[in-house]
Amino acid sequence: MHTNEEKLDHAYFANKILCRLETHYGNLPKVSETVKPEDSLPVARQKELTRQLQNMTNPEVHSWHLALDNIFKRGEHWCPNIAEVCFEMRAAVRGMKEDKPIRIEHTAQTDYAGIWNNTPDLDRIKFFKRFTYKEIPSATQFVAKSWFKKNGFTSEQITEMIND
Repeated sequence: MHTNEEKLDHAYFANKILCRLETHYGNLPKVSETVKPEDSLPVARQKELTRQLQNMTNPEVHSWHLALDNIFKRGEHWCPNIAEVCFEMRAAVRGMKEDKPIRIEHTAQTDYAGIWNNTPDLDRIKFFKRFTYKEIPSATQFVAKSWFKKNGFTSEQITEMIND
């Protein structure tokens, strides 16, 4: 069922998943010397996990480490079975997908503070005529008002400049 993308070695990923589960939980059954390897539980578990991975998409298979991280973060103290691991892998991929693509409108932002700083003193009086007061950020409005007050303008004159 995997896509026409790269063909994955599902047995390799199954082995990595089982090794990590054994590392974290340590309760996976070992292969005993008296049992044939085909009949031992770890081999059967690896075969079943490989079969399940073959039914997944490539992104789902590659999300195995995220799925195991999510299982471990929940604080479960028992080894998850194959179905739980596969369910968590699919859920990890669903969590990474966005329902709708986000469109970002690239609008040019004007650097009002930079314009204010680079404007000569004679042209600063016309600053609020070139730009509307509402589009100027409040920090630049404050700096402009303090400059006008420092240079002898009254509050009424400043209000007239703003409203023009």
